[in-house]
Formats: sequence, C-alpha cells, structure tokens
Amino acid sequence: MHGEIYRSACVLENIKTLQQNDKNFDDYDRLILKYLSMGYQTNDLETKVPLSTSAIKKRKQRMKEFFEIEGCSDIVMIQMAKEREVI
Repeated sequence: MHGEIYRSACVLENIKTLQQNDKNFDDYDRLILKYLSMGYQTNDLETKVPLSTSAIKKRKQRMKEFFEIEGCSDIVMIQMAKEREVI
C-alpha cells in the first residue's frame, strides 16, 4: 500500500513480545524475577542465582530502567514483568 509495510495488530504484538523476551532478559534475569516474586530478598538470591549480590543489584536496576520504573520497589517491577509476560 503506497510503498509502506503493513503489519496486523497480532503481528505487531508478537514482534513486541519476542523483542522484550529475547533481547532484554536472559535466564539469570528471569531467575531473579522468579525468586523475587516468591518472596526472596535480594541478599538471599546469591544462593539461588549463580551471581554475586552486586551483579544481581545491577541487573535489577537495569530491569527497572527497561520498565521505566526507576526508584520503585521490586513488587512494581515484578508486576510489570508479569504484565509483559517476561516471567
């Protein structure tokens, strides 16, 4: 149509989901989110996720920046991850 690419709403939604799930979150990020949603504290995650506490904190900060919720609690981050089907 007039030289433009058309994508249906379904295709656009699937592309968005694939981009969010594949590029921005790896297995460690998903593990961090999973254990936080189960009620674990950040300092306790080192026994569950093979990363140092400082690496876990950096990843949490990066995820909050991705969700554009910097300065919010982990609960808000978990809710955003569930809404976007990251976990």
